[in-house]
Amino acid sequence: MKRKCPKCGQWCDANKSERMSEFIFTTERVIGGSLGYMMSDIAKSTIGPVYKFQCPKCGNKFGSNYESDDQTFEYELEQLESEENNSQQEHKQEIISLRDQSLQLSSYSSHEAEEFEEQLASELSEEDDDECIACLYNVMAYVKYKSGDKNGALDAINLSIQYYDAPDAHATKGVVMAMGENRTAFDKYKALQELVKYKEENGIPYWATNGEMDNLIEEQTLSFANDFLSIPYRQRKFIVISDQDYVMLPDNLKVVPWKYLPTEIQFSEGHPVVGEVYVCHPYKETYYLPLDTYQIELFRDELSELRYLLQCLGAKSIEIEDRNRNEESATSAKNMGGHVRAEYKGIGGGVNGSHSNEQETFQTAVNDCLVSQSFSKPKEKAHVPEDLVWYPHRKSWQDLVRQLKMGNVDSHHVTVSTSDCSQVSAKESSSLEIEVNALVAAGGIGGNYDTSSMSKSETNKSWTLKVDFYPYEEEKTPLVKQETSQLFAAPNNAIGNQTRWLIYGLVALIVILGAIIAFLVQ
Repeated sequence: MKRKCPKCGQWCDANKSERMSEFIFTTERVIGGSLGYMMSDIAKSTIGPVYKFQCPKCGNKFGSNYESDDQTFEYELEQLESEENNSQQEHKQEIISLRDQSLQLSSYSSHEAEEFEEQLASELSEEDDDECIACLYNVMAYVKYKSGDKNGALDAINLSIQYYDAPDAHATKGVVMAMGENRTAFDKYKALQELVKYKEENGIPYWATNGEMDNLIEEQTLSFANDFLSIPYRQRKFIVISDQDYVMLPDNLKVVPWKYLPTEIQFSEGHPVVGEVYVCHPYKETYYLPLDTYQIELFRDELSELRYLLQCLGAKSIEIEDRNRNEESATSAKNMGGHVRAEYKGIGGGVNGSHSNEQETFQTAVNDCLVSQSFSKPKEKAHVPEDLVWYPHRKSWQDLVRQLKMGNVDSHHVTVSTSDCSQVSAKESSSLEIEVNALVAAGGIGGNYDTSSMSKSETNKSWTLKVDFYPYEEEKTPLVKQETSQLFAAPNNAIGNQTRWLIYGLVALIVILGAIIAFLVQ
């Protein structure tokens, strides 16, 4: 509690004797009657006059000594509170005056701007009210922003939010974060998060207009969407398509406006859908799957690649054993005392007992991609295609390729499991559910979104594939070597021709010599 000294005007704090004053009052009121007054009188005569204030500047003592009645004391408290309120209002007006003065920065010289900044720093060093400190730091952030000092502006606005978390301070932070070049798409999203708070809570920087803020949000949204795919996978793993104006932007779930949806993003047939949450494919960075069906679609994608790989490796036949139904058969037999049909093996078999729709969905995917079948001998040599995305992440597939190259594998068992393609953890699901509910409540997603699928447990099913292969054949001698051998054969033919002409010449020479000798003899 403070009060001005009536003698010199210095502000004074209540002294320690206030506690003794309260004790005397309590004695009178609690005990009551003549005994209470008598004990109070003894205390007053022993302690002497009690003063609530003593001026540290002039030493003047003032305030109630409790010799006056209760009404007088309460009046003094009311006066004190009124004076304090008036003083606080006057002080806040001084802060507001400084804030308004900052709007003239554009007309200041560099020297005047430095003096104003020094004045702000001086005020901050003496201020003890959190709300006033926050306001001063907000002004300091604007001064730094106007001078192009982004780091200084961010430091100042973060301190402002630390002292008093106001929506207009967040909007200012968003404007500052939108400064500068070479910002990543993730930086732009973080700036948008701060910018939209002024809409969410109706707070706007004191130096901006609604139109300016709306234009800035539009620019940042377009820039963010254009660079979206440059965001690291983990930071854009989950997205939601929205056709609503920004009202809030969650941390993990990235909101992508429908009208700014990047054309490079790929979706499965029938998508994208407004309000739908999508998960990015772990090995195809531009491909997004609906959260509701992501596991089955990932599983189907992996199976398709596995079938393609096995065919390229020279698969002769594929047989599939549903391990899940075998386990269910064994369980049913145990529960029913052994009254169950023969063990199921291969596609098309059956067992008595229940079989969930979810199991059937995954079984259908297996049937579509890896149905039991045989293959004619491939025209191409066994090889690993270059366009595989799952293969680099499947060690068992790589081991199979190495064994085939050694030439000692005729058949092989491959296990495929839905758990291998699980990509959303329980923690991520919980966080997503919270963020989607908050976004729906704020009006950021149109319609009624069902979040029940986010908390469902993932399926864990396995199948075993028995694959027979054609014998692995080494590649024949390259064509280049055959041409080389032909090149070596050419000189030998040339030597043979030369020998033949030499013999013909010798024979001709002998004939001519014989003719000459016969002529001379005659």
